[in-house]
Amino acid sequence: MSGLNVAQVEAAVADGFAAAGEFVRPVTLKRPGSIAYDPAQGRVSSSVADETGGEAIATADPDAPDGDRVAEGGPEKLLVRDLAFAPAAGDWLVVDGATHRVLAAADASAGAGLLWRVTLR
Repeated sequence: MSGLNVAQVEAAVADGFAAAGEFVRPVTLKRPGSIAYDPAQGRVSSSVADETGGEAIATADPDAPDGDRVAEGGPEKLLVRDLAFAPAAGDWLVVDGATHRVLAAADASAGAGLLWRVTLR
């Protein structure tokens, strides 16, 4: 028995997001970049890398005994796809205009880098 190839994983992810329909939300991933101090200006400047065009679906908490969504005020769990770079703890994810801090992120596509399980606060 052979494993899945990347094209099959990509097709499965696309099918899942298509089936989710109205529950799919556009996202922007923001990663803090370099920070520099300009002594002549007396200012600190920083850069942020933006990755737009991703999509997310809110998920149930796999650790909850009843499989329900995370309790109100707790971390939000999303499945995210179509990002040029992998999300990581410390990044920000903008969903429906609200900015959230990424607490954790893990590949959810068998190492293909196509789907990410992201925990936000």
